[in-house]
Amino acid sequence: MTTGCNADKAPQGTGTNGHRPKVGRLVPAGIPEGDKPAVPSDGAKPAEGKSAARPDPASAAREAVAALKKLGATVKLNDNLQSLKLSGDEVTDAAMENLAGLTSLKALKLDRTAVGDAGLEKLKPLVNLQELYLTGTKVTDVGLAHLGALSGLKRLRLSDTQLRGQGLSHLEALANLEDLDLSNTLIDDAALAHLKAVPALAKLNLYTTHVTDAGLDHLAGMTQLTWLNLDNTQVTDAGLAKLKPLVDLEFLHLGRTQITDAGLENLTGFRKLTKLHLTRTGVTDQGAEQLRKALPGCEILSGEPAGD
Repeated sequence: MTTGCNADKAPQGTGTNGHRPKVGRLVPAGIPEGDKPAVPSDGAKPAEGKSAARPDPASAAREAVAALKKLGATVKLNDNLQSLKLSGDEVTDAAMENLAGLTSLKALKLDRTAVGDAGLEKLKPLVNLQELYLTGTKVTDVGLAHLGALSGLKRLRLSDTQLRGQGLSHLEALANLEDLDLSNTLIDDAALAHLKAVPALAKLNLYTTHVTDAGLDHLAGMTQLTWLNLDNTQVTDAGLAKLKPLVDLEFLHLGRTQITDAGLENLTGFRKLTKLHLTRTGVTDQGAEQLRKALPGCEILSGEPAGD
């Protein structure tokens, strides 16, 4: 008979009745209870290699359009979800939050809206944009800093905005920008210096800006330009001489400038010109006719426009 102080203890690993207790599911040490992988109630293993379902672009577009129309905005979205036009004062900076899911957009036109600098920051998710129209918005030079994220932009319209020109330095990040509209802004000569760093720029609209002959010094090195509008600027005959390196120009608008017959000699080397506006200037009919002989392949409009 066994004697001693351990005689009444049950064997190790058994319960008090001598049977082994039931063992539950083992949990690896060091994993908190709340971090254990979930197991479906039916016992099936989770599918491997499957990510969460992506949001449906069409559904996101419908929701965005509905939200914008609810604000009272005029909304036009094409069928392939790549072009959206918004107009009306109801389109504000806050409304731009509705566009975050429209990542397939290639063209966004904000015509005469109340969108300002803060609204441009909310466009950063739209990385596929190639065209952005901000005509008649409240955008200033400060807001252009947000456009650097839209590196695919090819066409940018900033006409009828409050731009003065300092913000154009931010456009240097837009290596694909081909078409820039700065018409009806307060852009001046100094602002044009920033455009020399936009390598693909081929079309530039400076209609009704504060550009003078001095500003054309900055354009002289932009030999990739094919389209230039200087209508209603302060350009004179002296300024035309600075444009002589731009031999690839196909379109040139010099209407309502201060040029005369004396400056036309500077244009005779533009052999690729197909259209030239000299209306409402000091150019005479005789001067225009002489230039037509030098540029036979160019349509030259002079005098007063028809219908005026």
